[in-house]
Amino acid sequence: MPAPDDESAPSISPSPANAGGADQAGVRLYNERLILSLARRFGPLSKIEVARMTGLSVQSTSTIMNRLQADGLLKREAPLRGRVGQPTVPVSLDPEGAF
Repeated sequence: MPAPDDESAPSISPSPANAGGADQAGVRLYNERLILSLARRFGPLSKIEVARMTGLSVQSTSTIMNRLQADGLLKREAPLRGRVGQPTVPVSLDPEGAF
């Protein structure tokens, strides 16, 4: 029985429709939904609190939350003063952000 040569063997490559894993856009949307659900569930949260709850870096959390603010889904609350360092600025869902 002859051995199959490499040219006649079927190539197995994932197509975009059934490829495993996640793409960057999918991860971004997941993280946005995660942050919005935390704001809905826990009320006003600072960027540091969100980073701790999600496991994302503070920089990633800040970028996502700034984008959600620009889109009108989150709003900044009054800064919390009285602690060492810069005041914490909580962010909550914007009631005018969705309908």
